[in-house]
Amino acid sequence: MGLMASTIPPTPHELRRRSDDELLLLVAANRSAKDRLGKETARLAWNELVERDVARVRALVRTWRLGGRDVRVEAQDRDDATQHAFYRLLKMLDNFRGDVLPQYRAAMATCVDWACREFCRREMRHEMGLGGSLDERIPGEDGEG
Repeated sequence: MGLMASTIPPTPHELRRRSDDELLLLVAANRSAKDRLGKETARLAWNELVERDVARVRALVRTWRLGGRDVRVEAQDRDDATQHAFYRLLKMLDNFRGDVLPQYRAAMATCVDWACREFCRREMRHEMGLGGSLDERIPGEDGEG
């Protein structure tokens, strides 16, 4: 089965029959293409590769911890953080330059790490906005009226 033997992008059925290694080779062979067919082929193969990793990404989000701190994605937020990670993964195609599966898996883990950091940072900012500042003075505090 050749990497590009037609004038139309591969169908979802054709992509599902390919191994992860074959999909990554298809991405590598077409990601820098100047023509619409090559770019679309790379995008479709990338999307198929990313979609296959739902369980892996969920597991990475579930077990993610910020190094040296007790910061993690709470159970009720894991679906949202996973969705954020997938959004980042899909966008990562333009910057990914690897051509073997271990490079993809490492890039995926890094992407999930940054997505979880960004998600937790956004949640903390939201909670700080709800809680107010520790420096804020409350009317009536210290005998003030």
